[in-house]
Amino acid sequence: MSSIALFSKTPPLKLFFLASIPGAISMLASALYQTIDGVFVGQFLGATAFAALNLAMPFVIINFSLADLIGVGSSVPISVNLGKENSREAHNIFTCACLMIIGAGVVIGAIMFAAAPLLMRLMGAEGEFARLAVQYLRVYALCSPVTTIIFAVDNYLRICGYIRGSMGLNIFMSMISAGLEFLFLGVFHWGIWAAALATCSGMCISAVIAFIPFFRGKGPPPVLQATVFGEDDPADYCLRKPQLFKQHRRQDYLDYDERYIGAAGRRNCRVGLWYFDVCGRVYPTAAVRHVRLPPASGGIQLGGPEVFAGPRH
Repeated sequence: MSSIALFSKTPPLKLFFLASIPGAISMLASALYQTIDGVFVGQFLGATAFAALNLAMPFVIINFSLADLIGVGSSVPISVNLGKENSREAHNIFTCACLMIIGAGVVIGAIMFAAAPLLMRLMGAEGEFARLAVQYLRVYALCSPVTTIIFAVDNYLRICGYIRGSMGLNIFMSMISAGLEFLFLGVFHWGIWAAALATCSGMCISAVIAFIPFFRGKGPPPVLQATVFGEDDPADYCLRKPQLFKQHRRQDYLDYDERYIGAAGRRNCRVGLWYFDVCGRVYPTAAVRHVRLPPASGGIQLGGPEVFAGPRH
């Protein structure tokens, strides 16, 4: 189901459960992994390592929260622009938010890496305890630019209608992180830094997977817009969505629009239908006669013989 159909046609109560239950399951999976993380560190590395993990964790959460702040904040204008069918603006916000998160990850990660010993001393840690906490925190700091993006793209998947996909991704991230941590600590017998590396590896792999729908052009749905063409400059003439998507009524609406605009003094006018895909490309169509919406491969299939390459000026 497309995001437009999901958020505009689903009854509110049903939509609430469709969106909230997968989100709750995702949070449960994350909480279970945090518990397993502590169990693995405590059992394989001892009490001192477990205490060091908990000492460094607040700074890790602060780093993640900044990325989540940008992700949640940018999701609102992205959703608004998608609702307005302003895909180009939604794409720009999406790109800027991702770049901002990566940039913030670089800056905050560099600060945490450099300040880790000082932060642990300020928290009262000394000796082996402080050394383990610094190791743990510095791994997260080094991986910050490629891990924090997962918190934003998880929100973007939800607003694009991939609610179950987001849930599956969070479950996968928890499972692969737990598996890698067991491998690193229980099999290879690495130190506490390997516990952080396992989590970061799982987040990085999940982030790459999460971006696949966007790279493949399966993010926000395409947009249809009717435009008037004549000897004058073309002007946007937006029809309502129900008119555009009802094939058996579309020609009647467009015939009427051409007669109306022609009577208003525009010469040689005709109405064209433009198709904006997820990457912002524009596909011009014929003079909108018997258009079938939309083919799975992209673009618009035409029933009429006349096809023009663009608006006439």
